[in-house]
Amino acid sequence: MSTGTNDVREIARSAMKDALGKGAKEAAAIVSRTRNVTVEWRDGKVEKINEATTRRLTLQLYVAVIGTLLLHIATGRRVSKYSLFWVDCVLRGQASVAEMEAGLARRERERELERARLARKKAAAKQPA
Repeated sequence: MSTGTNDVREIARSAMKDALGKGAKEAAAIVSRTRNVTVEWRDGKVEKINEATTRRLTLQLYVAVIGTLLLHIATGRRVSKYSLFWVDCVLRGQASVAEMEAGLARRERERELERARLARKKAAAKQPA
């Protein structure tokens, strides 16, 4: 099933409109198409021809600071690069919200254990030998 250039542009426009409607301050869409052809020869004759065409739609979104506040309110956790990484995974469809919440909880437990370990180490260093 072939998608014409106008159809791809319409998909890009629709994706940008959806992103803006869901809170992005600005959005940009990049549509690209890559075509690769491979020809294999054996004994002076064409043995195999492969052709692959890839179409890609990339959305670049600018989300205001309010987005980080909403993330904090929704998850109850502080916003960090790690939490923004998970949000990016969810937006790309690479993870579910449940996986994001589990990952953030796991990271928070790891940080608490590390803080407790450092506190024990510091207390041990203060005790006279």
